[in-house]
Amino acid sequence: MSVQTGRINKRDRHELIKTIVAAKPIKTQEELTAALAERGIGVTQGTISRDIAEIPLQKTRTLSGIVYHWQGPVQGPAQGLARALRESVISLTRSENLGLLKTGPGMATPVAVALDETPLEPKLGTVAGDDTILVVAKSTPDGAKLYELLQELLGL
Repeated sequence: MSVQTGRINKRDRHELIKTIVAAKPIKTQEELTAALAERGIGVTQGTISRDIAEIPLQKTRTLSGIVYHWQGPVQGPAQGLARALRESVISLTRSENLGLLKTGPGMATPVAVALDETPLEPKLGTVAGDDTILVVAKSTPDGAKLYELLQELLGL
């Protein structure tokens, strides 16, 4: 990608925006405009708004607040779950057939939804509170398998 002061084509600008939101939390369009300006790229608010819709960027709640996020190309369900787990889970513990995930405040429900939507054998189901998710496996041996799978997805 060749980035020069002033003008940049849309494709390169979109790639630069993806790089910026991956590198640091961007909470507002103004912060994104400023980050581009730091790299010598001047854009209007209207251009930024269109870029956000076209890429597309989503607003995501993280431990540092609500920030812009690019999910990347369409991924398999386990890859999307792995990203959700890594961005939101603070700790993972296990007891028999139960896994307990601790998240930041307000993050348990979105992560539990990602867990529920991803086919993970031997997961039976989840129960979520505000910052805690209980993941139930079918049996105690399955609990060990599920715990190892969650550790792998978390990158532990």
